[in-house]
Amino acid sequence: RNIYYNQNLPEIFAVSRRELSHSSFLAWLFTSSANHGFGVLPLNLLLELFILKGRHKGLLSDKLTNAIITRSFHISECSAVTEESVTTKKAKGRADIVLTCNVDFPDQSLDKLKIVIENKVYSDEHSSQTQTYFDYYESIRSKNESVLYVFLTPPTVASDAECEQFVHITYQDLLDHIFEPLRRQPDINQRTKFILDEYINS
Repeated sequence: RNIYYNQNLPEIFAVSRRELSHSSFLAWLFTSSANHGFGVLPLNLLLELFILKGRHKGLLSDKLTNAIITRSFHISECSAVTEESVTTKKAKGRADIVLTCNVDFPDQSLDKLKIVIENKVYSDEHSSQTQTYFDYYESIRSKNESVLYVFLTPPTVASDAECEQFVHITYQDLLDHIFEPLRRQPDINQRTKFILDEYINS
């Protein structure tokens, strides 16, 4: 009751249900150089969650899957952009969150990893957005780059993305597998803990 009857910062600023605000928070969290102090840990947790939720689809090779699960790879940097412009011959759009990482996977010619996140808070997918984003990022993908696709929704949304290459992850999944483990880190600074608590409460 103390949580639900006290306004948190996103509610005070009237952005708790604003999709772009959620995307901005996630972009901050997954940027390795951001001032949260976690480095690449949030990204490692996201990749493990991707494997957990999407392994049945067989989108990644066994070698890549095992490297992610055992964390036997190195991420030197991860940057994020929101609302990235996407244009194909058939459609235009804006990808909600795009993470670009410099990586070193042993025994694989892979030095770039991109994660494209289609974020839905209240709206539904329209105009075959996920297929448009898949077509675009596959067309510009370099030889040594792998692209992963995430369809992020509230837990009340049961349907998957139209494009089968997208793995469906919910905000509840983020809470259970990323936000709470980060919050329990013994060396978390108080400012970051406050920000996470306020976001979780929203």
